[in-house]
Amino acid sequence: MKSASFSHQFQFQDCEIPVKVYFEYRSTSRYALGKNSFIFRIPQQLESSKRQEVFRNGISWAENLLKRKPSALNIFRPVSYRDGDVIAFYDKKWSLSFSDKGRPSIQIKGKENTIYFNGLSNEDNKCSDPAVSKAMQKLLSQYYRQKVFSRASEIAAQKELPAPSELKLKYMSSRWGSCLSTGGKVNLNTRLLLAPVEVLDSVIVHELCHFIHMDHSRKFWNLVFRCCPDYQTHSRWLKINGNLLRL
Repeated sequence: MKSASFSHQFQFQDCEIPVKVYFEYRSTSRYALGKNSFIFRIPQQLESSKRQEVFRNGISWAENLLKRKPSALNIFRPVSYRDGDVIAFYDKKWSLSFSDKGRPSIQIKGKENTIYFNGLSNEDNKCSDPAVSKAMQKLLSQYYRQKVFSRASEIAAQKELPAPSELKLKYMSSRWGSCLSTGGKVNLNTRLLLAPVEVLDSVIVHELCHFIHMDHSRKFWNLVFRCCPDYQTHSRWLKINGNLLRL
C-alpha cells in the first residue's frame, strides 16, 4: 500500500536521471531501474533522517549501476536522427534524408532504401523531436508487420509449431514479445527490427512455443531449446544490447 511519493532527478554525465520514490508499508528498501526512471521503494515507518539515508544509498546504487552498464543511459537520452545516417532495420539498411520543404511528414520508399523526413526543422541536420520518434516507430511497424508475420509463419512450419493467426509490431519498453494462445495472436517489440535477424527469430520461437505451453515450465523450455538450440546466446545478446535498440 503506497502512502506517499515524490519525484527527483540527479545528474549523471550529460543526462538528467529521473527517480520515483515511494514510501510504503514494507520491511526493507528496494531499488530498481524501471521503464523510464529509477524506482525507490522505502519503508514508510522509518524516521525522517533514516529515510534520507536510504534515499542517498539509492542514488549511490543507481550511479554504480549506470557505471557498470553504460548502455542503460540510452533509456534517458532522446533519440536523434541525422541527415545521411544509415540505420539497419531487419532485412536492409536505410538512409535518412532530411528536407525542409513541404508539410511535416516521414515517408518510406523501399525501392530507394530511404526514409524521407520532410518539412522538419533540424538544427545541425539533427532531429530529436519525440513526435518524430513515435512517427518512426509507427511507420516501421506498419511497413514490416507483414514481412515479420510471414517470417513467423515460416518458422512455425519449419519447427512444427502452431502458426500465428495475427502478428503485430508494438513499441514496448520492457517486453520483447507476448502472445494470446486462444486466438493465435503474437505481439513483438518493434525495437527487435534493430536486432540481428537470428535474435528476432529466437523471440518468435519463444512466443510460438507458448501456443503449446502457456507457462515457463520445464516442458516449455525443452521445446524452446529443441526449436532454437542457441536461444540462450540470443537471450544474452538482448540483455546486453537491448537498451541500445531504440527508435
